[in-house]
Amino acid sequence: MMTIDNLPTQLPADASEYFGNALVPLLDEYLRNPNGDTCFSRSAICRNGEIVPEFKSFLEPIIEKVQSKNIVIFGASLVSRPVIEYLAQFPEYHLHVLTKHPDQVHNSSQNVTVIEDEVFENQVSKRALSLIQTADLVISLLPAFMHKFILEPVANSKKPLITASYVSKEMEAFNEQLKRDNVLWLNEVGLDPGLDHMSAMRLIDHVKRNEHEYGRVESFVSWCGGLPAPQYASNPLGYKFSWSPKGVLMALKNPARYLADGQTVNISNVLSTARPVSLHPAFAFEGYPNRDSLTYVDKYGLDPKSLKTMFRGTLRFTGFAQFMEGMAALGFFDDAKMSNRHFKTWREAFMDSLGVQVPSTAKDEDLTRLINGKLPDWPIEKCQDFVNQLKDLHMLSDEYPFTSSRLDSLVDYLSRKLTLTGTEQDLVFMHHSVKTTNKHQFTSTLVVTGSGQHSAMSVTVGLPVAVASRLLLDGRFSSLSGVQIPTRPSVYEPILEELSKLGITFAESSRQY
Repeated sequence: MMTIDNLPTQLPADASEYFGNALVPLLDEYLRNPNGDTCFSRSAICRNGEIVPEFKSFLEPIIEKVQSKNIVIFGASLVSRPVIEYLAQFPEYHLHVLTKHPDQVHNSSQNVTVIEDEVFENQVSKRALSLIQTADLVISLLPAFMHKFILEPVANSKKPLITASYVSKEMEAFNEQLKRDNVLWLNEVGLDPGLDHMSAMRLIDHVKRNEHEYGRVESFVSWCGGLPAPQYASNPLGYKFSWSPKGVLMALKNPARYLADGQTVNISNVLSTARPVSLHPAFAFEGYPNRDSLTYVDKYGLDPKSLKTMFRGTLRFTGFAQFMEGMAALGFFDDAKMSNRHFKTWREAFMDSLGVQVPSTAKDEDLTRLINGKLPDWPIEKCQDFVNQLKDLHMLSDEYPFTSSRLDSLVDYLSRKLTLTGTEQDLVFMHHSVKTTNKHQFTSTLVVTGSGQHSAMSVTVGLPVAVASRLLLDGRFSSLSGVQIPTRPSVYEPILEELSKLGITFAESSRQY
């Protein structure tokens, strides 16, 4: 039983106590009376689990305020719009978006507050600190290298955190503290990393649950690519940037390691290994290895004794790898500032990389010969194709100036030429293949095309973050703590189920071979 004293004025405590003591005995008599409900009908606040109409308008705003949850979002990147839009549809959430570009957040929802705030190294504003302390969840959409600047205040405030980025050493350092405080930091819940883990583990766990029939996992091969939609890929690279151009180029400099037929393969120049990949009849893909695939043997709980192949790769349309390999070989992936060489134009810089001092005299056949001299392993036909790519991109003209470093100049030039416009669409393609010792193959394929409202990249990165955030706030991950990635069924199953309702669906199949 619960009673509420609703008094117009504050009465002395002893008077209130006297009134309560006198009322309680009468309540029992009236409630046991067959007409008791009638006697107390005007005093009822709830009936049959619902607030009675006369109290509804007064109490619902109060209840909503009590039940509301504060979400702090750092960063307004390209992927932030789907995150904000999804979470803003729930009136019980209040979103505080901190960004140095508040004009980029296009959302008029009453429960979204946009705050101009910038995160600097070892410096988080007083306002940001205050919001973290009162938050029910922190979401970081900052560039990966900037997460570390907010980790300490989030950890010390014992707040859960969600990111779409790889777990860093700085983040892992808080693991034990978070476990002691029973706080969850869920990372790698974007596209890659994110959906790749979740969809892969759904296949792998299916095999494990039916090991008596399928045997153990013998081979795992995964491909993922963020590309322009085919109708917008009509350039020499078959590519347009849907995220940071410099990030794309810097990723190409990473070495790779994978397992093939039981042998570990180390690759220093991934572009040189690019090959055609036949995964879909509509797309002319090429692919190359993506970083260290062997770290996923343990992450995915695979048995090293039965595993013969473990490979994760990046997909591009044909032509991308050749161009980038050529530019890297000619020194245009060098990020060092040039102090002793100053070029006015791209043509001048490019010719210098070939050792040509009089640019105007160089003909196509001369360029082909010079490039072949720099890349002797290339057949002459490939060198000719590279020259044609350069010409099609107008990189042998005096059209654009050269900047501070070769890499920055290449980034600047390609971002001018090859960035998706607001009206163009992009494509996300992901494919897994799992083979078992009993000769069963399981595949999972995701194809998402951007719309006029959102790019495929922003949707496939942002919506998993948003869905995971809602599930966390609903207590679905309450058994987990510490630094985690979405490889457990209790995490990935509800995320994938909700994403399927939102149009992000994997096509799965199986066969014997």
